[in-house]
Amino acid sequence: MSTLEIIKKLCRNQGISITNLEIELGYGNGSLSKSSTKFLRSDRLKAIADYFHVPMEYLMTGLDVEMESKVTDHPCLHDLGFMDYVMKLWNLPPERKDPILRQIRLETMDYREEARKKDDSKEKEKLQA
Repeated sequence: MSTLEIIKKLCRNQGISITNLEIELGYGNGSLSKSSTKFLRSDRLKAIADYFHVPMEYLMTGLDVEMESKVTDHPCLHDLGFMDYVMKLWNLPPERKDPILRQIRLETMDYREEARKKDDSKEKEKLQA
């Protein structure tokens, strides 16, 4: 489901039209409906998320992430510059996006392994003390 489809769904659930949402947020007529061919700027994405009281990542993925509060409360998700990069990545074609996501996964796995080793060594130090 695209971001625009998710926004349309939220509008239907709230009983408002896309046009009324654009008016409420001070956007030009058609500015959201035209966004299906390009990504939505992170400041607009944040304004829409705030309007509907949903996390920004819900607008990007359609997934209900309320259960993952540790992830949704991460400070980087509130950094508009970071979210611009996420949106650009999200809209890349698969042949360009997949290698980047693979690298992110590898980096994340390395980071987690290092953190686990540090935690293990701290635990050993505590036991030896």
